[in-house]
This record gives sequence, structure tokens and C-alpha cells, in this order.
Amino acid sequence: MAYAMFLNLFLHGAEAFKEFYSNTQHTLYTRYWYFGLGSHHTLVPYAWAAVFCNAFGLFIVPKARRNFVTLNIGCLAICAGVYIEKGMHRSPLPGSARHFDRP
Repeated sequence: MAYAMFLNLFLHGAEAFKEFYSNTQHTLYTRYWYFGLGSHHTLVPYAWAAVFCNAFGLFIVPKARRNFVTLNIGCLAICAGVYIEKGMHRSPLPGSARHFDRP
């Protein structure tokens, strides 16, 4: 699990680097996710909570991984972080066309 989380965080960092380095129109979504746009900053705490949960699960010291309770807490933190990152990150921007064409 620790190796998978290292790979997930590495790819997450590579994605953020690509978005901010290229500075295309797609950077708008990444900026909205991490920093908010104008007065729209509802998802910002969730974005940083996802990064924290993923990093917390990865950096549990090996001695704590042998303890059943701390291992389960780390695994739950990883699952919560990945769910927040992959699920909420895909929500549309407020005010965009996709935001209003829900049935």
C-alpha cells in the first residue's frame, strides 16, 4: 500500500506540475481545485485534505505499520484521500455550462 501511495502522490505532483508549468486553459480547473477562483473556493479545503490524507497514509513510520490500529487508520486515510481527490475533483466549475445542465 505504501508503494502504491508513493506512486499516486508522485503522479499527483506530476499532474500539478504539468498544469501549472504549461499555463493553458486547463490550468483554470487546477487553480480552482487548489486555490479557488474569486469568491468560489468551496472545494479548496477538500483538495488539501485529500493531499494530507494521502501523505499521512504514506508516511506512517514502519513501526506504526505493524500496529493493527494505526495501519487501519492509515488505510482509511488513504481511501478517503483518493476518494476526495478522484471524486470531487471532477465536479464542474460553478457558472459553467456543465454546472447548470443537470436534470
